[in-house]
Amino acid sequence: MLRGMLLAVLILGALALSGCLFVRAPSTGVIEGYVTDYRAGAPVAGALVRAWPLNGEAPRYTVSSDYYGATAVTNSEGYYRLVVPEGLYVVEVRKEGHGTSRVEGVKVASTARVDIVAYPAGSPTWSLTPPTVTIS
Repeated sequence: MLRGMLLAVLILGALALSGCLFVRAPSTGVIEGYVTDYRAGAPVAGALVRAWPLNGEAPRYTVSSDYYGATAVTNSEGYYRLVVPEGLYVVEVRKEGHGTSRVEGVKVASTARVDIVAYPAGSPTWSLTPPTVTIS
């Protein structure tokens, strides 16, 4: 009996060392780019950038760190970087005072560059009648 247990431990140890018992992490890629204002192209700092799989399934990643995560906040230059498993993604940008911007079908295999323009949020108090323009 002891001999059988010892053999089982040796076999499991050999399998563990060979990598047969470990689950491989999915290959990752990067989504990066800049968020700029629609008027002058100025960087939009502090915008929340999120990504999730295009097919709507729950993400397979749960870790969020400076290296790996599907959420980022743009820096002072409007730059963001997301490290996610390879696949097709929806990338969304939110910033107070701006409308939500969304890009669908971003293919992540290695590095995907997605620059996004942030537009102002609409207001229900704004007139829907176009202004009269006079050129003289």
